[in-house]
This record gives sequence, structure tokens and C-alpha cells, in this order.
Amino acid sequence: MGEAMQSQAWTKPALLLDKPDYFLWYPSLQPMNTTDDVSNKHTCLRLGQRARLFVKNIQPKKSEYMSEYMIEFVRPK
Repeated sequence: MGEAMQSQAWTKPALLLDKPDYFLWYPSLQPMNTTDDVSNKHTCLRLGQRARLFVKNIQPKKSEYMSEYMIEFVRPK
């Protein structure tokens, strides 16, 4: 098994997003739709170094997906 399969060795989760007065659900990372993402066929299952974070803001009358943040993956030194 590869290192990624050893979940006990993963780092402790960190809170990425806290928006008071919002009910956020269904977080999803999506490719940036750059030329590099398209040519490398990046998807939500196979991302590049940067991705957009989408969440669903659930409201009684209308729920919307929103994206205000980008995530960048960096290997620890």
C-alpha cells in the first residue's frame, strides 16, 4: 500500500472555512479550468496543484453553490 492509504499517518484535519450565518454543506474541490487543467484532464477526482473550493449555502427558499476560495496543494519539506 502507498503512503496515502495509511490514514492513521495523516495530519490532523484543519478547519478551512467558517462563515457565521451561513449553513454550508457539500464541500467540493474542482479544477480551475486553466489550460493546464484542461490539457491534463483534471477533474474533481484528479486535481492539479490549485483547485477551487465550492460549498453549498443551504437556505430555506434557495440553496446555491458558491466559490470564494482557492486551495493550493504543497508538499511538506
